[in-house]
Amino acid sequence: MKITKKMKRLAKKLRHEQTQTYKIKQERKRNNQLWQELRDFVIQRDDGCVICHRKDIKHVHHIIPREIKKHKYDVNNLVCLCPLHHKYSFEISAHKNPFAFYNWLHVNKNTQFLYILDALMKLEIDNYSIPYDNDNTQTVKNNV
Repeated sequence: MKITKKMKRLAKKLRHEQTQTYKIKQERKRNNQLWQELRDFVIQRDDGCVICHRKDIKHVHHIIPREIKKHKYDVNNLVCLCPLHHKYSFEISAHKNPFAFYNWLHVNKNTQFLYILDALMKLEIDNYSIPYDNDNTQTVKNNV
């Protein structure tokens, strides 16, 4: 049986598909497609900037940072903002003045704010909880 150039290319492609680099690229492609679908959904849901209702330029902001993988693709963690309210305004901006942004979120989008607050509390408990030991607590009380 003669090995043709086409067969060699196919064998090379199959070997490449088994590499870690190929798998990582495929995962990124799937995540990018998922992100585009979520982004489009949030833009349609919020119909422009939720603060000033500007509709021409839209950014989608992660309220809980996207580095926290658990909430990266959570629709309730996303909000549509114009560039001004996303990064540049000193009055209400998710990045320049997050306190004002969270206050605005609390007043105007209370359901979403409470969801985020609950998610943050769960993250706090998951990441920083200390095992509670009744025996040690009892000894401390007895020694005092």
